[in-house]
Amino acid sequence: MSKSVSLLFVCLMLIGCSDEQEVYKTHARLANAGSLDGPYGIIDVYATDTFGGRMGFGFGAVNGFPGASAAAGGLGVPNFIEGHWVKEDPTTRRDSVYFRISSPIDSELAKKKIETLENYYENYSTRWGTMQFAVDGPKAMLFFTLNCFDDCTPRKNADPNGWVIKDPLSLTDVVLLFDGLGETSPSPYPKSRLDTRFLYYELAEYSGIDFSKIRDVDGQIAESAVEMPVYSKVAWSEAINPEDDLKAWKYRYYKFEHSMDDLDAQEAKIQAYRQGAFDGYLKQTYMQFLLEGDNVKITYSVSCYLPMTQCTVTEDPQKRWEYIPEIDRYGVVLFSGKADMSDKPFDGIPAPQ
Repeated sequence: MSKSVSLLFVCLMLIGCSDEQEVYKTHARLANAGSLDGPYGIIDVYATDTFGGRMGFGFGAVNGFPGASAAAGGLGVPNFIEGHWVKEDPTTRRDSVYFRISSPIDSELAKKKIETLENYYENYSTRWGTMQFAVDGPKAMLFFTLNCFDDCTPRKNADPNGWVIKDPLSLTDVVLLFDGLGETSPSPYPKSRLDTRFLYYELAEYSGIDFSKIRDVDGQIAESAVEMPVYSKVAWSEAINPEDDLKAWKYRYYKFEHSMDDLDAQEAKIQAYRQGAFDGYLKQTYMQFLLEGDNVKITYSVSCYLPMTQCTVTEDPQKRWEYIPEIDRYGVVLFSGKADMSDKPFDGIPAPQ
């Protein structure tokens, strides 16, 4: 066989293989987020597709189905869903029960269902459909619809598997791509948008962090947020002659290492503080290392919001939360102690640059 014939054969083989590869297709450009049993806050729910595309449903306050709507990029065949939502108490209008989910979606079945609906109607067609996320307590559902409301006559034998159903309000046809139960909690999940627990270091002037290693409850090294600092190792340095030229600065060095005691008790203090300290809406939360000289505190605190006025604080006779002067805020002191101090860098810790 000649080289030219061989090359032609190889090229034909490659073309044949490429025809068999799946081609990305956007099935939905719009997103809905709603509820079936009253008011909720949809916080940060999103779905991903088989090609890495992502569609978000975190539209905030919703009440009813299909709920809030937005153009949300595009989504192909979904293969994963994750996020948080919270149910409101209708009498107090405050968050009362918290939910989260992190689950794969059967993408092969979802693809078949989507294609069934896209080929379902005799006379109706549209370029893109809508993904609809809905909650009912811990139950999370993801529907796909083409929003047909007029001539929705189906083709003959268009749905032999019975996948096409009416939406929860019986307004239009949908296919159910995901139906699962999330986790339930009486308090916000740490490191979610409702309890961010951002990790910060507060230092004296002319000080800097030389090394830090914070291990979280899941064994991972924390970066921007931490649920609970199970193990902490931090080193920092402070200039002792800041009035001199920068190149002539001399430093005092500090090192701190600590393993957190009784994690359940510490978390209980945090939740008591969240529930009892403020009269307003809780916003961002912070896990802060307060490092001043050789003094060390690890604290949890929250920013509070009320329209047109300031939040007021209820003192705790049990001292589970207290005023923390270093940050001018009430919070929970998880640890208070001393760091090691030296006039030269500690072994294994890089010197300040």
